[in-house]
Amino acid sequence: MGDGREKVSYTQEMKKVLNFWESLEQYAWKLVGRTPLPWPWVGVFVVILALLMSFLNVKNSVIGAENIHQVIEKAARLGDYETAKELYEGCIVSRCQSITGLEDKVYPERVVERRISELEQKLESYPENIQIYLMLADLYAQIGSGERSTEYREKARVLDPNPSTSQVTNSQILN
Repeated sequence: MGDGREKVSYTQEMKKVLNFWESLEQYAWKLVGRTPLPWPWVGVFVVILALLMSFLNVKNSVIGAENIHQVIEKAARLGDYETAKELYEGCIVSRCQSITGLEDKVYPERVVERRISELEQKLESYPENIQIYLMLADLYAQIGSGERSTEYREKARVLDPNPSTSQVTNSQILN
């Protein structure tokens, strides 16, 4: 520094020659060049990973659905009942034309509840039938009513401790 010139840093030199963004880009590339990590390959890996994740997350996909009926049906089929219920209830409020027949798919528990009421009516006709009690016990277990399930199993056991015999067959009960 005895020659009278002050020392100018690399970045100050770059700012004089180039504009700010170009100098920033060149500085970044110099930093990337010094690091041992392969940054371009990391970027490519992140992009491929994002594409792969979007292809694997097809649960939320409604590709190919032409109307709200098909969207609700796909959501229910894929197990996304919350979305299906929201869309179904929104269609009821706005009086959509194409939602007939979707209630059973959107609310599968209602199918079980209807079946329970049918079997309870059959139980009035066949009060001694063990099969009806056992079917009711299974249905109540499906909807999470353990007490009722146990109650019907106990009634079946009391009626016939040997479950191999019954008075009416299942086909007669179901018809």
